[in-house]
Amino acid sequence: MPASRVAGAALALVSLGCSAGWSRRPIETLDPAATRQQVQVWHAGRASLLHGVRVDSATVSGIPYHKPLTCDSCVVVIPRAEVDSVRIGDLSNGLWRSMALGLAVLGVATFVYCLQHDCGGT
Repeated sequence: MPASRVAGAALALVSLGCSAGWSRRPIETLDPAATRQQVQVWHAGRASLLHGVRVDSATVSGIPYHKPLTCDSCVVVIPRAEVDSVRIGDLSNGLWRSMALGLAVLGVATFVYCLQHDCGGT
């Protein structure tokens, strides 16, 4: 197998593992969410990435993730009836999964290289 094909397959596998560790949650389980918790609120065919999310009977509100939690004028309010789905992001879990996958791919690539090039030192 050509080295470029192996490299392409390894890159595809690594990119599959790179994520924030998103998991879908029922909207009722969000309140209260941890203050810095990343929350994707899907509505009208797009996602709003928020933190400081609060849910009440009529609305889901939060602050855009790239804005500070202290930005009171930045609050986004979405009517609960317009929310399609909600996902919670776990950055640290996603980071560790991505690193583990990357190391595994590197280990397999090294093993295959050594099989082809007699790295055993014999």
